[in-house]
Amino acid sequence: MSLTAYITATPLDSGFFKDIYSSIREFKSRFKERFELDHYMGGVVDDTDPTCEGYHKQLTMNGGEYDASNIPTTIPSCPTGGIVFFSIGGELCCYDGSTAKQITDGGGTAIDTPVNETSGVSTTLENSCYGNGLYITVGDSGVILTSSDGETWSSKTSGVTKTLWACCYGNSLYVAVGQDGTILTSSDGTTWAPQTSGVTKTLYGVCYGNSLYIATGADGTILTSSDGATWTPQTSGVTTSLWGCDYCNELYIATGTTGTIITSTNGSTWTSRTSGTTRSLWGGSCATNLIIITGDYGVMLTSPDGTTWTSISSGVTKVLNPGCFGDDLFIIPGSSGTLLSIPKYKTLE
Repeated sequence: MSLTAYITATPLDSGFFKDIYSSIREFKSRFKERFELDHYMGGVVDDTDPTCEGYHKQLTMNGGEYDASNIPTTIPSCPTGGIVFFSIGGELCCYDGSTAKQITDGGGTAIDTPVNETSGVSTTLENSCYGNGLYITVGDSGVILTSSDGETWSSKTSGVTKTLWACCYGNSLYVAVGQDGTILTSSDGTTWAPQTSGVTKTLYGVCYGNSLYIATGADGTILTSSDGATWTPQTSGVTTSLWGCDYCNELYIATGTTGTIITSTNGSTWTSRTSGTTRSLWGGSCATNLIIITGDYGVMLTSPDGTTWTSISSGVTKVLNPGCFGDDLFIIPGSSGTLLSIPKYKTLE
């Protein structure tokens, strides 16, 4: 029988036409759902995380309130202002207003657990920094490691055997500081050159922001530099050793012994903050609206602004040294080769 004859002879409520009608309704429903989500999300279809390309069902409203009709048994949190949605594959994803990132696998298992990466060395790693697509970790005996993805690391020649306590990246320059006033600089992370600090105090921290490098050290030492080569001493207002320095969200942050945290907006005037711990704080790393400071015995503190600090669990009891943030990933090194990676969208509680 021809198709024309079949259509003529077949009642309209037959399975054939029901299937066609059902398919059209399903297509319209899926198109409407996808259009509404894309419209709500500003028409953005994320192309950096293929898993999250297919928006399927929104789970929270703007600001994080749950849509009661779609709440799963358990659900990770997004940063403030983010929304959670199911992708086509059943993964949970976060949308922060510009991009979408996967936070669970298709079975609902969170993918935000810190991963202990292989560093390739057994010496203590003191600090990590990120810039120009490159992660750098420094440590004892002049160790310098570099990585483009935070997983595979290679060793570089520092030219020194003294402990390198910290590093930073700014204005197309990597800066590493350490024992006895050691300062090294590099434009590519591979070739390093010594600089004169003007002090013999050990420098434990270094950071860059607002066109200024700041190095912190023993007995409240603070140095500033506009180019990484010429350094000027500043008054910190404390005599405790300052282990770490960070520039986060237009604020310089220095951390040290007995839970010391001091902050500055210009690098010369500093204000003490309450950390809530007496453990030594070695330094931190930051993303927009999220700062992480780490210290002895796995201590981990977080703050949205550098003023108020909250303690969270790191999952380890090792010394956690200053970390870095880049490409939506926190890298936090520690004693005995400990190296943690924490995605930005981890539920911190």
